[in-house]
Amino acid sequence: MGLATLHNTDRQECFPASRKTAGHPWKRSEETKGRKLGAKTSSGSSISWQIDRLLTCRQDEIAGVAFRLVDLLEKQEPIHQPILLRALATKIKMSIHGSSQNLANRIAAIEVLSMFNFPSTAELIESSLTCALGDDHLYLIALARSAEYQLAEQCERVAGLIVRTMEEAADNESMQHNWGRLCVEIFRTLSEISPREALGPICRHIESLHEENDLTAVLDAIVVATRKLSNLDWCNELKATSKKLFEHFVTASEDDYTNIPGIVARLLEITGRCEATLKDKLGQIESHPLRADILYLFIGHPITFLPRSERVEWYATGSIILLKSDLFSEFQDMLAVMMQDGDKAVLAKVVPRFAAFVTGVLTN
Repeated sequence: MGLATLHNTDRQECFPASRKTAGHPWKRSEETKGRKLGAKTSSGSSISWQIDRLLTCRQDEIAGVAFRLVDLLEKQEPIHQPILLRALATKIKMSIHGSSQNLANRIAAIEVLSMFNFPSTAELIESSLTCALGDDHLYLIALARSAEYQLAEQCERVAGLIVRTMEEAADNESMQHNWGRLCVEIFRTLSEISPREALGPICRHIESLHEENDLTAVLDAIVVATRKLSNLDWCNELKATSKKLFEHFVTASEDDYTNIPGIVARLLEITGRCEATLKDKLGQIESHPLRADILYLFIGHPITFLPRSERVEWYATGSIILLKSDLFSEFQDMLAVMMQDGDKAVLAKVVPRFAAFVTGVLTN
């Protein structure tokens, strides 16, 4: 992948902090919002019928029924809407018995509640996560990112159930066909609701990801989690896994992978934040054929987690390599990052080095 492509796509998506959904097949789109979907009446009896139907209909009918129910709820007077939402929440609770039967229906109903910011959404997600493991857990885990948690203890319980789901799925042969997508949603959700769990023992499973897109998305989520915690000395599984992945991808061929720069850049930040040093990595990057791409992506944010002396070397090396590659727009971006760093002592040592390089070019 060339630097121009990375500049337009990878760097913009690199390390996203926003929540992303799993793309549930019955996820309501903007195109359907507010559209009349065949509902003849907005009476309470009609909504009650739609609630019952949503929790019992066939899977291929869930999307249509959910759309109609949301459409009916949106038409209700503010005084009536909470009553109907409570009725939906009560029906969902009655349908939970620790089994995966009709779990897809239940998830769709919980998603309806989440659209209206109903308070018990997190409680229903927690209860549903105790059901027997199945493919629908993928969407349930993604939905947990948008829940409003009333207590920290509840958030911790949900995170613990998600971790348990991952451990069970890792040993379940029937879940391997969806393993990559499940890992992506698990790490994205945990990075939002419980960064410590995202950086815990489950990180050992990252090595099992075979698709580049899945690995990149998981590393994105891990970077988000590392930025939320100041002390990462305890992340032993993450440190070991990152080291193995870095050594693999930094020596990998472009014929085998298309996003080596993006993956290596993320691993550099993860390792740097965990170890508080990257002193043995600069030489490997400096001699890499994709060094400009890697450095540009890695220094997309101030690298203040590294010691001052190391930041000087990374900033100076990155600047000079971009200038040597005639990537002047990218050099300006890196200069802006150095200004954001805010350490005048670092700038005082970096600027003369790339200035000397420019002077040398102009005089030769």
